[in-house]
Amino acid sequence: AAITNAKIGNLAVDDAKIANVNAAKINAGYISADRIASNTITSAKIAAGAITADKIASNAITSAKIAAGAVTADKLNANAVTADKIATNAITADKILANAVTSDKIAANAITAAKIGTNQIITNSANIATGVIETAHIKDAAIETAKIKDAAVTNAKIANLAVDDAKIANLDAAKITSGYIDADRIDANTITSAKIAAGAITADKIVSNAITSEKIAANAVTTDKLNANAVTADKIATNAITADKILANAVTSDKIAASAITAEKIGTNQIITNSANIATGVIETAHIKDAAISSAKIKDAAITNAKIGTAAVDTANIADLAVTNAKINDVNAEKITAGTISSVAKDGTEPVSMYNLDTGTFKVGKKSINKYIEYNGTDLIIKGGVLEATNA
Repeated sequence: AAITNAKIGNLAVDDAKIANVNAAKINAGYISADRIASNTITSAKIAAGAITADKIASNAITSAKIAAGAVTADKLNANAVTADKIATNAITADKILANAVTSDKIAANAITAAKIGTNQIITNSANIATGVIETAHIKDAAIETAKIKDAAVTNAKIANLAVDDAKIANLDAAKITSGYIDADRIDANTITSAKIAAGAITADKIVSNAITSEKIAANAVTTDKLNANAVTADKIATNAITADKILANAVTSDKIAASAITAEKIGTNQIITNSANIATGVIETAHIKDAAISSAKIKDAAITNAKIGTAAVDTANIADLAVTNAKINDVNAEKITAGTISSVAKDGTEPVSMYNLDTGTFKVGKKSINKYIEYNGTDLIIKGGVLEATNA
């Protein structure tokens, strides 16, 4: 033990110096492939999983190298098992995947009755062509409720009168589109208000005297519901007839009690002189206020001689030129004390006589033909003729 590691130079120990070496001493580096003798690496030397795909030479795995049962499904490449690789009768039932045998895999007429299992032909199977099962194929009474599709029994499939009461579980009233339900089929008190259509209760449906007071809604009895003269005096409450209930001009004379029209009932200016409501000749002197009869109230020509008091009309009451000839019946000459009295010729050309009461002058005749007598207050003038005296 005198020769220590420190005493040995690097690379001083060559192959000739080594008698043997424990493998445990090799703890770094690698032993190259050419240092390993052929057939030296036995199975025991190879670690589990050490032989990877790239370590195996092409075609090195021969049949003898493959253990029985070692080639599992996942070891086979897709489509690697061709028909010539499968031994005759090797494909047993358990080798065929469920639903793997499709229609094109089955030879024509290969499916015989013996090949079809009990109860294997089912109505929802796509293996039965549409419309191929005829009446003769179906056993009598074989179509049970469960075999009939919902809504499959149409109107045409049901014989007339085949559906009796026992067959009906329930029925929508909307399905009753003809005929009538007899009264004895309707239970008492079944027809509620909601069942009656608006306007369905006509007069002939109501028993006489059936509509009592409590059946009539407040304000339901309108004018058109009342028969003519149906509202008698005993039906009207005391003081119920207000002013707005009375039609204009409806209160006639016979409706007003004697002396019922008092002064306070008559509106201002409502008694008018042209109203037919005032009887002829009923307004007396006492009814007329002093000085109430104005000129406009007196009808033309209404003031007759009898209506004018003696000496009642003085000059101030007569308008200038108001007294025409037609207004004068007679007049005393003594009343003519001023002015001129004249007469006009029939042809209206000029006065034929004129006497001026104020000056005392006068003229008789026609100046236009120069035949007249005139007194001008100084001289008496005679023109165009002879003044003769007669015994007239």
